[in-house]
Amino acid sequence: MIDDTSSITYGKLSNLVVYYSLFLVSKDLIQGNKMTMIADDSIDSIALLLAGMRNGLIMCPLNPRLSNQKIIDCIDTFDPNLIVAEDQYFDNLSKDNKLNLMTRFPALSSEPKHGPIHCEPVTQTTPSLCLFTSGTTGKPSAVLHRHKDILLTNQNYMTKVLAINSNDIIFSPSKSFFAYGFNSIHSALFNGATCILSSLGKKPLEIISTIKKFRATVFFSVPTIYNMMIEKGFNNQDLESLRLCISAGENLPKTLYRKWFTSTKKPIIDGIGTTELMSTVISNRPSNILPGSTGKIVPGFEAEIRDSSGKSVAIGGIGNLWIKGQTYPDSYLNNHSASIKRFKDGWFNTNDLFSRNSAGYFFYVGRVNEVIKVGGQWISPIQIEDKIAELPFVREVGVVGIKTENSLLRPKAFIVLEADCKSKYLDLIIKIKNHCKKNLSSSEYPHFIEFIPNLPRTATGKLQRFALSKKFGGEQK
Repeated sequence: MIDDTSSITYGKLSNLVVYYSLFLVSKDLIQGNKMTMIADDSIDSIALLLAGMRNGLIMCPLNPRLSNQKIIDCIDTFDPNLIVAEDQYFDNLSKDNKLNLMTRFPALSSEPKHGPIHCEPVTQTTPSLCLFTSGTTGKPSAVLHRHKDILLTNQNYMTKVLAINSNDIIFSPSKSFFAYGFNSIHSALFNGATCILSSLGKKPLEIISTIKKFRATVFFSVPTIYNMMIEKGFNNQDLESLRLCISAGENLPKTLYRKWFTSTKKPIIDGIGTTELMSTVISNRPSNILPGSTGKIVPGFEAEIRDSSGKSVAIGGIGNLWIKGQTYPDSYLNNHSASIKRFKDGWFNTNDLFSRNSAGYFFYVGRVNEVIKVGGQWISPIQIEDKIAELPFVREVGVVGIKTENSLLRPKAFIVLEADCKSKYLDLIIKIKNHCKKNLSSSEYPHFIEFIPNLPRTATGKLQRFALSKKFGGEQK
C-alpha cells in the first residue's frame, strides 16, 4: 500500500492493524459497537479501519470535508460509541459539545507494541461497515454492510468481471468513505495487489503523474475526472502501464468515451453500482465493450426494468431499474420512510431509468425524478447532454426540466464553455439548438440555455441536477 508519504508491505500492514486493534480494545469497544472515523486516506487510516472491522466493530468513515453540521447529522444517524478524528479535524469539531465521544487519532510509536487480542470471532453476516450515499438527489442516507458483502464484491465483480490479480497496481482518486473508493482498496487487499491511496492524486495532473510514477495497471475513476485529464493533456507514455480504465458513479457519455479512446487507445469499462449494494451491479466487460451502454448484469445479481405500476417492461422499453443480489442490505439505517420506498421483497429500487436490448445490454436514461415530459413524451436529459457535448466549444453540460410561465416542463441546458470560446452567446445558442434538432427527435432540444462558470457536483463528481434547478431554475419565459 502506498500513500503520499510512505509505503508498507503486507507483513507490516498486518502488524499495524494489530497495533490499532489493541488501541480499540483499550477503549473498551466490543463486537457490535460502532465507531466513526474522520480522517484523510492514509496507510494509518486504512489500518485503523481494518482493525475496527477485525475486532467486530461497525466502522463508519466520514468525509472530513463536509461541513460541521453535515458531519453532526451523519453522526446522529449512525449513533457511534466512539469518534476518532485526525488532529486537524478534531480541533475543529471538538468545539461542538455534541461530539463528546471524540478522541484523537492514535499516535504511532516508533516500535508499536503487539500482543494477543481477545475478540469474539466475526462471521460473514456480522455487520462491518456503514457508508453514506453521496447525496446526488439530496440528503445522504446510511447503509450497513456485512463482512460477506466485501467478499462477494470481490468474487463477483473484481475477479469474475475485471480479473484483478496480484500483479496489479490499483489506483483510484475516489476516497475510502465512498463505496467506489473503498472497493478499489479492498480489491487490492483481497487479491494481494498493490494499492495506491487517493491522497496521491487529487488534481488531474497529480493523477496522471501518479499513474506514470507507480506504473498503475488498474484505474478506477469517474467521468468527470476522465474529462479533466483529457483537458489537461498527457503523453501516451504517461498512461501506457494501464490495462484497465474503469468508470462508474455517473453516466459515461459516448463522446467522452471516444475522446479518451482517441487520446489513449485504451477503452473505458463503464458500469453502475450503488452504495446500497456496495458492488458494481451492471458492467461492460474488458473484452466486450459497447460504448454508450452501461453493460450487462454482474454475476451474483439480477435486474428487472419495471414501469410505475411495478410490472416488467418489454425489451427496449424504459422503466425503473430494480436490482436483487447477494449484497442486499434490507434497509437504510434509521430511515424507515426512505427504506419502504427503496427496499422491497429482496429488491432494491435504484430510482434510475434504464432500457435493455435483446442482447442484454443496459442503457442509462436518467434519474426517475429528472426525466422530462414534453408533448406527452418522456425525454432523457442524458441524451440531450450527450449531443450537446459533441460540440467543440462545450466543456460541460447539464440539462434539467424547468417550468415555463404556463407551468409546462421544458428542457433547459446549463453549459460551461471551453476557455478559448470567443463566440457570441446568441450564435452559440442557435448552433446548440440546431445541432440537437438535426440529430435528435423534434422535442429533444434545450428550449432554454444558460451559460454558467461551473456545474454543481457531489464530492464523488456526480452532477447535482437538483442543485441546478434550485439555483438557476426560476420560471422561464
